[in-house]
Amino acid sequence: MGTWGRPARPGKIAGECTAADAPEREDMPQGEELELKQILATMQQSLAQIDSKIDSLSFGLDRMTKRLDKHVERLDQSDMRISDIEDGQLTMSSTQAKMNKELMALQAKVDGQIPQE
Repeated sequence: MGTWGRPARPGKIAGECTAADAPEREDMPQGEELELKQILATMQQSLAQIDSKIDSLSFGLDRMTKRLDKHVERLDQSDMRISDIEDGQLTMSSTQAKMNKELMALQAKVDGQIPQE
């Protein structure tokens, strides 16, 4: 069976379509065809403009992404510095507490060795 329900002609592959198999096309009036061509040209021009804007936005988005990545990297470095400072302060506090205990122990020893008058 050929296309459009017609039996395949001898020497023709089933499903193959030729101009003879196609239904007759009514010719479109010139004005209507011209109008459709103008609409098509306008749509193609609009698509080209849209593609251009998409490319521009994509480029801008890439630039902004790179800038944001740099800012995130700087924030991460700042967070690490803050963490290091906080760790240093904790270390200093614990060291100071140990030194205060040692100082109090030494003071107690000294007070115990000096006879009270």
